[in-house]
Order: sequence, then C-alpha cells, then structure tokens
Amino acid sequence: MNRSPEVISNRESIIDQLELLIDELTAQRPWLNRIPEAQLFGKALESDLSLFQMYEEMERQERDHLAVFSLVSPSGAARTSSIDALLDRLIAERRTLTDHLKSSSLQFWQSHLMKEGKSTVEEVAFKISQTDAAVLRTIAERLYESQILFSK
Repeated sequence: MNRSPEVISNRESIIDQLELLIDELTAQRPWLNRIPEAQLFGKALESDLSLFQMYEEMERQERDHLAVFSLVSPSGAARTSSIDALLDRLIAERRTLTDHLKSSSLQFWQSHLMKEGKSTVEEVAFKISQTDAAVLRTIAERLYESQILFSK
C-alpha cells in the first residue's frame, strides 16, 4: 500500500506540541512574578542554573532554532533581568517558529535542513518539542524541590 506523504506527516500534532510551550509559559508567568528575586535568581549549588538562567537558556535555544530555519541570525539577544521581558521574547520567538511551520508546504516539511545534516524539517521540529518537554520537566522539578515563598 502506497501512502502519500501527507498521510504520514505528523506536522499538525508537532505544531500543537510546539505551541504548548507558549501555553505553558503563559500559565507560569503569574507564578514566576510572585517568586521572590532571591529564589528566582538563586542557585542551590554553584554548578546549578538558577530558575531565571533556565529560562535564559530556553530563550537562547529558541534563537538557535530560529537560526536553523533561517528566520533570524544567530546573534545574541539583549540581556534582561526581567522575567516578564524574557518570557515575552521567548513566546514571540516561538510564535515566529510556529507561524513559519504552519505556513510551510508539505515539501518543506519533508526537506532536509542544511544546518542539521540529514534531518528533515519534521524531524527537527519533533526534536525541538521533545527538548521543550525535558526543559519544562526540569523547571517543574526545580519548582517542586524548592520551598517557594510567594512574595506578591
């Protein structure tokens, strides 16, 4: 049985998974705004990332993803000490990626990305969604393990 590439493409579910990051960050924002700065920027161990640094790393990775799809140059973003500004930037970058993928043809989804070797767009997008899940799980574990004292 010869199935068309459209039938075997998972692009709608992958886009849904990628958009979940936006939903999750939007849901986390009120909680993050209530965490005292000492807990947002503090580290349990010097070798650990603070919660804020975890979000900075997510944003850096998102810029890298956009660069892979040639949507931005891989230059660094301006640093901020505001969790709101960081979340705004991360959400905007993810929307740029998902909007691009939504408007892309099936042929684009099946094409190979030059910067990713033999991986197709679909494979790279799926890998990004899996990375999101791992990072969000790490953040959830950090929040669970910390005794967060809401200040606001």
